[in-house]
Amino acid sequence: MKIIISIIIIIISFKEIFPQNNLELFNYKSSGSIFDILLVYDKFLLDGVQPIQRVELANHLIDIKHSQGIDNTLSEIISFNLEKLYPELNSMENTSISPPWYLYMYNSKAFNLYFQPILGLEYQKSTNGYSLYRFNGINFFGNFNRVFSYQFSFQDNFLKGSNFDAQRILSPLKAFDERQTEFDQFDGGNYEGYISYNFSSGNFSVGKYSPIVGYSRYHSVILSDKAPSFPQISLNINFTDCLKFHYFHGWLKSGIEDSTLSYQTLFSKYDRKQYRPKYIANHSIELKPSKNLALLIGESIIYSDTDVQLLYLLPISFFHAADRYYSSKADATSSSYGGNSQIFCSFKYQPFSGVLMNGSLFIDEISITNIFDKQKSRNKVAFQVGLDIINPFFKNNFYTMEFSRILPWTYTNFIQTQTYENDSYSLGHWLGQNGDELLIGSYLYLLKNLKLSVLLSFIRKGGLDSIYIGYEDWQRAFLYDKIFSLSDLSCSLEYELLHNLYIFTSLSLNRQQIFKTFERKFESRIIFSIRYRYY
Repeated sequence: MKIIISIIIIIISFKEIFPQNNLELFNYKSSGSIFDILLVYDKFLLDGVQPIQRVELANHLIDIKHSQGIDNTLSEIISFNLEKLYPELNSMENTSISPPWYLYMYNSKAFNLYFQPILGLEYQKSTNGYSLYRFNGINFFGNFNRVFSYQFSFQDNFLKGSNFDAQRILSPLKAFDERQTEFDQFDGGNYEGYISYNFSSGNFSVGKYSPIVGYSRYHSVILSDKAPSFPQISLNINFTDCLKFHYFHGWLKSGIEDSTLSYQTLFSKYDRKQYRPKYIANHSIELKPSKNLALLIGESIIYSDTDVQLLYLLPISFFHAADRYYSSKADATSSSYGGNSQIFCSFKYQPFSGVLMNGSLFIDEISITNIFDKQKSRNKVAFQVGLDIINPFFKNNFYTMEFSRILPWTYTNFIQTQTYENDSYSLGHWLGQNGDELLIGSYLYLLKNLKLSVLLSFIRKGGLDSIYIGYEDWQRAFLYDKIFSLSDLSCSLEYELLHNLYIFTSLSLNRQQIFKTFERKFESRIIFSIRYRYY
């Protein structure tokens, strides 16, 4: 704790050297329209690690709006979304923009505060039953003296019906922080927030949120937002427009009880349970060697069963080398002192206008000498490739394809507290080990606030054998003990009636094959939702 406080004090002391010009953080991939604008216009942004600073995004949108060759529909889409970035634009000179609706708003030179509600209702009807999902909460954000920015949100979730998935284990939907299921209903909550110190070339943040690493459009194999968000400290530095550095250290939930610290309370119905500590450290370099190529290279480590280690708090430390130092006390037959390290890389490339390619590689463990030997290799890797074709037939229309494959035992570890998971949910691709996913999508903006989407997905999922086999008897083919395959076709329409007020409806058809029971299931599903939430 003293080390963390010291780091914060040192950073704050640079206030006069690095005057602030940035505000809140923003994960714009969760707000589809802004992500689509940058994609449709081929705007090359270093966004391999999110969230990014909202003011950086606002500047990119302004550049696009003032560029030549912008058609009326795209100009309207940009203007409509720029209004959502009012707090950032309001702080810039020579910009005037009307604010969207806020429950409460206060602006002064020294302090800004914005309040917005979180409200939503979703109804699903399928051949297997129905579900009703309701959520409500509050979100507030702002900045103090244009140096410190903050954002906090709480969302209460309620599910009921004859067919709902509260656990979201085999689902691309983000897992809930709390999961309490009783009979035919579920109640749980999500909480996220941060405080950030901003300087001219980056920011230092303390909070609880979900970073995303990789250039994938849909589901990252490196670090996704599938698992519940976790507490962390982070540092982001923009050395130039073509070079960035990212670092964070997080506190994860292991789910492994520490029997030496657990005890029975005076109320015999309840026990006081304590769990083994678990952490993650991640850092990466992001660079743009040319105007149409962006690269991201980094490493991460999961370590546990100890206090926070100093070498993992150093942003520029080599985690793999640090792990060797901490594990040097172990004997030849022990790995109990070491951590679980990974390396990764990602790229996006624009070979010519209208085409954007991306790819990611996550290496959990690999045997270089036996990499092509099926009998001896132990390659725990995941990879991903994607392709976007922009405006092939109409303006403001694009097609996307993304393929992900996760080899057996990737994200797993024989030490239970060092799996690549948080609270039993994968930190990487939502599908977990031994599976693949192919996504093909088409998107068309009919109006500035009306989007038509068609998404076709193919998913295959294999089994998970004893972890012993993953280390000592590596003779399992990809998709061994195949569990299921799923094909799904969905068509959806999203209308943003007002800023952040969305009306959404979709129709989907899917076919699922269960291999162990030779069962085939066909399902149709209709979804209607209305939600108001700030991104």
